[in-house]
Amino acid sequence: MFSYASALNYGHIDPLLPFVSDAGTTAPQAGFFAQTMDLIAILSRILLNSFLILSKQTFLKPTALFTTVGRYKQLKYYIRVEVPNLTVSNQEKTADLDSSLLGRLDKFNFVASLIAYLNCFNLLVTGNFRCSEAYTLHTIGAASLFLGIILYGYYMSYISYHLFSKFNIESRPVTM
Repeated sequence: MFSYASALNYGHIDPLLPFVSDAGTTAPQAGFFAQTMDLIAILSRILLNSFLILSKQTFLKPTALFTTVGRYKQLKYYIRVEVPNLTVSNQEKTADLDSSLLGRLDKFNFVASLIAYLNCFNLLVTGNFRCSEAYTLHTIGAASLFLGIILYGYYMSYISYHLFSKFNIESRPVTM
């Protein structure tokens, strides 16, 4: 917000349709833009690491579900604990279909968590390499970030769809 307000004040962007990268191209708003991106990426990384290290239980408390690691742990719990208990109690399901699908869902869940880590790095690249000075690096970082966000959303949708349609497991959002 500081970057946008500063760029608008100096007349460096169009007030109706500003590009995000244009708001952080020239001084002084470039510093605000880079610092904001760094802060978001570092805090995201700290939260991701702390939840991986500190959460040794199989299911996290609702406050931890705001991060991607919370979602990773939640889906890991569903895939490794809840679904096997359902298939043991329900003898109609075939074990081969469940084990191959569960293995695929578990791998997709892990890949989605890796994408979340890479998105932290891509956010740092996008924020620190200005579009006017290092166009190629900035564009690669931004494109990788947006692609990572799309892939993460796809993997989460795929996993949630199969958990609900095959095993009737619905993960509900947690609100405060």
